[in-house]
Formats: sequence, C-alpha cells, structure tokens
Amino acid sequence: MGLLLAALLIGAVRWWLILRVAGIRLGYRQVASLTLIGSFFSTWLPGAAGGDAARALYLFRSLGQSRTTAVLTIVIDRVFALTGLLGAATLLMLVVWQQGDRHPVLTFYLSLCLGAIAVCMAGGLALFGMARFVKVTDWPYWLRKLRPFAHQLRETVVLVMGHWPAMLVCTLLSVLASAIVACGIALIGSAFSFGPPPMISALAGVVGNVSSAIPLSPGGLGIGEAVFAKVCLELGSTFAPYSTIYLAFRILMMLVSFSGGLVWLTYSAKRSDELPTTIKLTT
Repeated sequence: MGLLLAALLIGAVRWWLILRVAGIRLGYRQVASLTLIGSFFSTWLPGAAGGDAARALYLFRSLGQSRTTAVLTIVIDRVFALTGLLGAATLLMLVVWQQGDRHPVLTFYLSLCLGAIAVCMAGGLALFGMARFVKVTDWPYWLRKLRPFAHQLRETVVLVMGHWPAMLVCTLLSVLASAIVACGIALIGSAFSFGPPPMISALAGVVGNVSSAIPLSPGGLGIGEAVFAKVCLELGSTFAPYSTIYLAFRILMMLVSFSGGLVWLTYSAKRSDELPTTIKLTT
C-alpha cells in the first residue's frame, strides 16, 4: 500500500508543477488533497474521467480567476499520466526483450506502445504548433463563440509546453509513478503460488492500468482484470487465475483511495491568500 500511495503523491507533484508553469500557485498540500480526492472518485466512477471531474469541480470552486486554465491543467496532467503508463510499459517490454523472450505477442505489444508514444508526441507537437502560430482572431465568424475558450486554451498550451524542462520532469515523474505501481503489482503477484514471473506481472499490470482508464465500468472494474490475465496467459506458459492478482491490486487501491475519501469529507474549498494565488503571465 505504501508504494501505491507514493505513486499518487508523485502524481500530485507532477500536477503541482504543471499548475506552477501555468501561472497558478497552489500549495502542494492542497494539490495532494485534490489528487487523493480524484483517486477516490476514480475508483468508484467509470474510468479516470470521474476522478478528473471531481478534481476540476473542487479546483474550480477554490479559484477566483484563471479557472479555465486550471481545469485545462487537469487534461494536460491526464495526458502525462497516460504517457507515463506507455513509457513504463515500453521500458518493461524492452527489459523482457533483452532477457531473451522474443514472443510474437510481446513484439506486437511493444510495437503498439511505441506507436502510441509516437502518436502522442506528434499530437503534442501539432497542438503546440497550432497554438503558437494560429491566431484565434483568424477563426471564421461562425466560430466566434468559441474564441474566448480557444484563446485560453492557446495561452495554456503555449505556457505549459513552452517550458520544456518542466515538461521533461513531468514525463519522468509519470514514468516513475507508473513503475512504482508496476513494482507493487509484481510484489502482489509474488504472493500467489501461481503468480507469473515478476517482470511479466509488472508488464501485465501496466497494460491493465492503461485498459482500466477506459470509462466503461467503475474504476475499469473487470476490464483491467481481463487484460491482465490475457497478457499473463500470452506471455506465460501455464493457465492460472491471473485475474485474481489484479483484483488483489484493485482491492489495495480501494483501501488507499479511502484516504482520498476521508480528505473529501473534510475538504473545504475556500479562497485564501496563501493557497490559490494566481500570477498573470503573458506569452
């Protein structure tokens, strides 16, 4: 449980850094509280969207200005979280590959992850280029109602993605958080007599976490278990109830998320001079 909580707190550091780059100065304690609240709702609502919506709601209430920018940082933070999962999965696959396991399924998953990372990088660069060089005033007249939001989106993207050293740190933090969770899943798998090798458990866990983010069931329940079992079965040599391992991981995550529930019960989104101070930045 300690590893899972540490991963959440590392994710809070990442979001805190994104907020600071965007010009919104919130204390880490408040950001960590909102992160735990988001984790709690992500456990009980479909996919990761429920937790992000909860974060956006409480963040929106706590700020007097720059609310749109603050909410957009949640979207950016979610993109980094997904990038971290893909990065951790790719690293684990490369390690398994170097150990001599050249299974065709592993090759397929590796190609899929590398392709997804390439698409994310290309999309990020395209978005930054559009935000940097396409003027909102050039939009057609019939899109004028979207201009205020588009202008805020443009400023946020240019601010955040223009600080590439901070974005590199956010990427490394994302990979680190995902790797810590993968280590936790590997430890859980080692507690079962039928558990696969630790590297396969970690790899299957990361792939299962990516699948659980799809908003089809509360917390991705059933989806992550099925994907985890499928990866273990394809990369392993024996049949076993592998989904039990991921279910045990999910139960531990639920226990960790209860801390977010306690924070939610006691959290009060109040404006304060020392917490939601906003700094106006120009591009």
